Amino acid sequence: MAGLAITLAASELLARGLTRLGTKVGFSEGLLGLLAGLGADSPELSSAVIAIAAGAGSVGVGVVVGSNLWSPAFSPRLRLGS
Repeated sequence: MAGLAITLAASELLARGLTRLGTKVGFSEGLLGLLAGLGADSPELSSAVIAIAAGAGSVGVGVVVGSNLWSPAFSPRLRLGS
């Protein structure tokens, strides 16, 4: 549980920090969106890398495939419902 909490907190800090830095530097909104998206995806990426490094390649692949199926399938519906 501690690892999950650290991963989620780090992702949030990364996304907010990149957004603040990009705004100060003058990055375009598209680039800021890309950077924020990378920050939002960092929990899945770090989980997959750790699983693969620990020898659980199928778990790492499952994390990547699962998140890539879940996000496009449900994110547009969540945004439309807001």
